[in-house]
Amino acid sequence: MRVLAITTIFPNAEHPLAAPYIRQQLKALSAHCDLDIWATIPWFPGASALNRFSYWKRDLTSVPAREIIDGLEVKHPRFLRLPRIGYPVAGALFGASLLPQLLTHRNKYDLIFAIWAYPDGAAAIMLGQLLGIPVVVEAIGSDLNVIAELPGAKQTMGWALPRAAGVVTVSDALSAKAASYGVDPARVHTVVTGVDTQLFRPRDRREAR
Repeated sequence: MRVLAITTIFPNAEHPLAAPYIRQQLKALSAHCDLDIWATIPWFPGASALNRFSYWKRDLTSVPAREIIDGLEVKHPRFLRLPRIGYPVAGALFGASLLPQLLTHRNKYDLIFAIWAYPDGAAAIMLGQLLGIPVVVEAIGSDLNVIAELPGAKQTMGWALPRAAGVVTVSDALSAKAASYGVDPARVHTVVTGVDTQLFRPRDRREAR
């Protein structure tokens, strides 16, 4: 199976320690399918000139278009995001930003896997509907409980989420939340976040100190 993973939550050259759980998850997934990763970077006109917004400036000027992270080839396409005021249209802008690139690969993928419900998941579902590619969305927490509840975002999610081929969450409470958006409960799956027992295991107290 050929899978495209789309997420805003992933390490990059400027934030190498970001979201290690997503990096580990996609590393494990890559052993079971032909996986491409698009770890998107937010962008808006003039952001690089606004030096006091250092997070935006660093990401725009320093993160390469692609890099190798933990043995995975990762692409960093930019997407248009309007800070603070853009949540109502964030899904549409995200999808429109990625559409030209995805059109050049429209026959390459059997599935889109979007990690983070809004705007990533909403945008992926829009793209999937347009190009005839099934989409699975993973919801982690505040993406569905907080961000997706904002005005505009909630209406978008009410349209998009029921059209997902599947929704994966990390808790039963989040699964119930996904179902409240109209998703068929049979297509909602709870997969509790695991623990790497090679890293986290009982050790000698003095050695640990």
